[in-house]
Amino acid sequence: LLNGNFIVSEASKKACVEVTMMGQQVKKYDVPYQLHHEIVEMANGNFLVASHSPPGPPYEDVVVEVERSSGAIVKSWDFNTILDPMRKPLPDTQPGDWLHINALYYDETDNTIVISGRSQCAVVKIDYSTGNLKWILGNHKEWKASFAPFLLKPIDSQGNELDTPGFDFWNYGQHALHRLANGNLLLYDNGDYRGFYDNPNVPQASYTRVVEYKINEAKKTVEFVWQFDNKRSVFTKYTGYTQHLGETRLAAYMWVTENTPKILEIDKNNQVLYEATINRGKLSYYRTIKVDLYKGM
Repeated sequence: LLNGNFIVSEASKKACVEVTMMGQQVKKYDVPYQLHHEIVEMANGNFLVASHSPPGPPYEDVVVEVERSSGAIVKSWDFNTILDPMRKPLPDTQPGDWLHINALYYDETDNTIVISGRSQCAVVKIDYSTGNLKWILGNHKEWKASFAPFLLKPIDSQGNELDTPGFDFWNYGQHALHRLANGNLLLYDNGDYRGFYDNPNVPQASYTRVVEYKINEAKKTVEFVWQFDNKRSVFTKYTGYTQHLGETRLAAYMWVTENTPKILEIDKNNQVLYEATINRGKLSYYRTIKVDLYKGM
């Protein structure tokens, strides 16, 4: 958090707890219909939390705002009413988990919320005040006609529309997203069933990358501007993280395979500056975040 503390989920998933670097509890915040995957601190100090539909199923399809001072839920956004819960999800989607919000952020530049829906291979932006849909980043297949005006059109650097099946453009099963200082979007793109919406018979095994997109909201276009795919040598079907570190970026392959979890720090030319592989057996890993231990102290 901005004060140097951490915010963590209780094992019960019914509350999140603010703790100091030494693990001392500062305050507990209850979330009535449980939380999962993401807790984000807003500029006003409140928390945006990924939650469930009451009482569920479906699951992992609601965002709530928790007031920092009182702990009360002051606002919520139900994506069952914003998106199409009947759109075809990824093949490994669990029953009732049609969207699977696994990352989000609040964009104070225009008072909006951006979420990652893993099961739909979609990143979605909505208006904070109204909940109205602003845009959808993802493959255009399987969306109802009413969503067509919100689908970002893929273009190249010259503004020409791209043939996306011929170019590996779209994100699949993504985790982690950030708005960069230049307004671009940074994603950890797992590649789970990569290409599924163009070919439903693709195998699950693919490759994972960190990718940056440039979005023009006025024109409803999206440009693919950068990627780090690690020579397509790593595939993590679940979890993972990326982080912008000024002149460098973090690529954290967290799902356990023969050569992961693997943590890389790379420069703008995709040169690896730091690499570590965690060899701790088949445990559960979700994210890696580079932090300043002394920030806020």
